[in-house]
Amino acid sequence: MAKRNSEDTIKKILKAALVEFAKKGFAGARVDEIAAMAQVNKRMIYYYFKNKQGLYQAVMEKKCDQKELAVLNQPSDPEELMKYWMEICYSDVDFIRLMQWEALEKGWDPVVCEEKRADNFKICSERIQSKFQEDVKNADVRGDFLHLCFMAMNWFPLAFPQITRFVTGLNSDTEEFKKAQLDVISHFAKLATSKKSE
Repeated sequence: MAKRNSEDTIKKILKAALVEFAKKGFAGARVDEIAAMAQVNKRMIYYYFKNKQGLYQAVMEKKCDQKELAVLNQPSDPEELMKYWMEICYSDVDFIRLMQWEALEKGWDPVVCEEKRADNFKICSERIQSKFQEDVKNADVRGDFLHLCFMAMNWFPLAFPQITRFVTGLNSDTEEFKKAQLDVISHFAKLATSKKSE
């Protein structure tokens, strides 16, 4: 029973920490706020994670494990792949905001779980490249750059909702926007994977 209680406490802390880090970045996040949101005593956070850096590390490791699982389960068809990641992005906006803060705070410096995260992205890029190799007119286009473009289409509207609203007149969290975005993503995937001309 004690183990179950500690697991539940850790889950609550990590969930609250993700929200706080996504909202304020590492530097601005407050352990007091995380404890209040998780409804735990602040001492429990220090007991399980030692300090704020340890808590941040644990949040990133958990997200990395989730993304690794998503990579393993992703479809190989480019159109389905883009839809798949679009849904994941919309269900995990806090992670995108966390990535924005990480970019602002770390710049070009190495980040938490860098090697594992890079490996996840590399697997995605290699799968895209292999799908394009034989029957697609753009087979000579680098898979990693295609992957970057696919990611940008999904991440940008959520990372920059104000610019998205200026350009489209729509908020990126509405069903109307998501439907229009999905139409464009599907169109882009079809263009990118159109067959070689005979």
